[in-house]
Amino acid sequence: MTSPNEGGRIALRPRARLVRALGDELISSETVAVTELVKNSYDADATDVLVRFTEPLERGRGCIELIDNGHGMSPETLSTAFLEPATPYRRSKRRTPTHNRRVLGEKGIGRFAVSRLADELSVSTREPGSDVESSLSLSWTDFDDDERFLDEIPIQWKVSSPIDFAHEGAFDLLAEVTRGPRVEGQRHGTILRMERLRHDWAMDDAIALRNSLSRLVSPFAKEAKESFHVHLQFPGELAEYSGSVAAPEFLTQPHYRVWGFVDEDGSYELDATVPNSEDAELITGTTKGRDGGKPMCGPLAIELRVWDRDRESLAPLAAQRGGTLRSLRGELDAYAGISMYRDGFRVLPYGEPRNDWLRLDMRRVQTPALRLSNNQIVGFVVISADENPELKDQSNREGLIGNRALEDLELAVLAILSEVEARRFKVRQKPPEDRSERRGLFGGLDLSELQEAVRVHAPDDAELHQMIAKSAQSVRTSVDEIQEVLSRYHRLATLGQLVDTILHDGRAPLGKIRVELTLLLRELSNGATGLASAKKVRSRLNAIEAQANALAFLFKKIEPFGGRPRGRPRRIRVEDVARDAAGLLDAEIARTKADVRISPTETLVTVEPGELQSVLYNLLANSVHWLREVSLENERVIEVNVQRTEDGAVVIEVADSGPGVDPEFADQIFEPYFSTKPQGTGLGLSHAGEIVSDYYNGQLELLESGHLGGATFRATLRYRV
Repeated sequence: MTSPNEGGRIALRPRARLVRALGDELISSETVAVTELVKNSYDADATDVLVRFTEPLERGRGCIELIDNGHGMSPETLSTAFLEPATPYRRSKRRTPTHNRRVLGEKGIGRFAVSRLADELSVSTREPGSDVESSLSLSWTDFDDDERFLDEIPIQWKVSSPIDFAHEGAFDLLAEVTRGPRVEGQRHGTILRMERLRHDWAMDDAIALRNSLSRLVSPFAKEAKESFHVHLQFPGELAEYSGSVAAPEFLTQPHYRVWGFVDEDGSYELDATVPNSEDAELITGTTKGRDGGKPMCGPLAIELRVWDRDRESLAPLAAQRGGTLRSLRGELDAYAGISMYRDGFRVLPYGEPRNDWLRLDMRRVQTPALRLSNNQIVGFVVISADENPELKDQSNREGLIGNRALEDLELAVLAILSEVEARRFKVRQKPPEDRSERRGLFGGLDLSELQEAVRVHAPDDAELHQMIAKSAQSVRTSVDEIQEVLSRYHRLATLGQLVDTILHDGRAPLGKIRVELTLLLRELSNGATGLASAKKVRSRLNAIEAQANALAFLFKKIEPFGGRPRGRPRRIRVEDVARDAAGLLDAEIARTKADVRISPTETLVTVEPGELQSVLYNLLANSVHWLREVSLENERVIEVNVQRTEDGAVVIEVADSGPGVDPEFADQIFEPYFSTKPQGTGLGLSHAGEIVSDYYNGQLELLESGHLGGATFRATLRYRV
């Protein structure tokens, strides 16, 4: 029995199976495991590494050897640091001694990837100039014993005269595949020999491994590409996947391409090419962080290569390669995705098959004509660990920790992707001569010209006049009914855009009401009496009433966008509608610190408030978004001016001090689904233009920049005003 005063110091003593779990659970696949081991060779200053498979490649049999010509390990390093999880060895040596490479591995767990691959491991290693080689061997199955502790697992190691690194030893296999001077005369490096495989290796695995290794080194890291080479050697039926690893040639022939750099302040300078263009276009801009300020990531380099996957676009490339459309699409599927590189090497799993880390496929669902899907892009994002300290690895080295810096990086990539999408949209849209002049949805349903022609050419045919008049009335009735339905859908569409605003503005009052009610019920249940308690109860009831009024005001603001049928249009002031629309954007306007100025005029019209408010909401929301690009807060201005012309039309101008509209896209901004916003749906301006045209017989135009220097939109309303 333990004495009450007994105590002392004890130590954690992990079970042996903990080490096995590191390999099985932290390394997600066999392909990732091999990739991690190749990265270790890179950290060892190797110029060449051979991954060699020996038959039979089935569970419980076969062998994988990884041979490199790196600096190897001393007997002391092999017997200590190699067997220490989370060793500080890499952390204390951030740069490699020979090639001055930024060390990729720092946590010391990558080596346990071998336990994911095979049950038996033997290691042979030799330092440059050493006359001995060191080796160790272990069986990972020993770590499966639930009863044994980690320090009870036998691991054999020794120092001997060179065997694997002797003439005609295993190291010569590397010299054979390189067929060059890089390893001739070298007798140093590391050999990992993994036997009794834990996985059946088939054709799909060989293809996946080759594809993954071919993207291991960043295309921007010229020095790394020239100084580090990976070779594969498969037996039997998989021999066709052997050889030096390189990406297929077709990846250098995209339809669209953009490449360049993003500085730490978010400003970017890019070059872009599109089909049938001889010269690259220079693109400049700025990406913001999640809060609208300077991003917490960067600097970074980026390249995006984009393909159109339809038959017409891919057929010439397939014919050039002597293959089929199906095989070309299959290869594109295997390489598609936006990969991330740090200090020249990939950060997994970004860019792996089916790893849509930017959610591009979901983004494309809303605007398929404009947005690109993940399988259309082969991209590269390159960062530096020293210059991006907030972009940190997860503990398993598969992906970065989800934080503000990663969110800002995603926003930066999407901003640049939107530059490509805007140019692609322009290239793929129908030529101007094939597009009929916009007359509005109901522009072709007016029978007045036909009535006039009948009056002139058949003035005495009363029956024909009656038939035309009846048809005209029927068309007008049908148009009114369709407009009623469309109006409801337009208002509901705007209401959908307002969901975030409703949640933001409504959550606070509801939370306050809930708190006050909880406290009030608690006080009443405690039998509160007396004047002081009555005052407290009254105070809480007043607070609840105030928050309820706030909710009522919110509901009143969004009421015009409800789906109920319209009542009789009422007399309203356009300026009041503009103020209501701005009120729906209160939170965004406050975050942006924008100064919204609405003219003091009073322009009376008889219209449905929801329609007009929808137009103004979309124009104001557009201005608020782009004002984030203005660096000085006191220069973020929006002006709304209203006037009535001599012919009775109402003109509304919304101008801002933002960056304005790129002249290159001035003809596209009213097209459905076109947007230069990274997350835009491309429906706001199109939706507003349709309302102005279809319900007010007017037009929505982009004017030249006014005195504010940004975008200026003019809506002219000629009907029902």
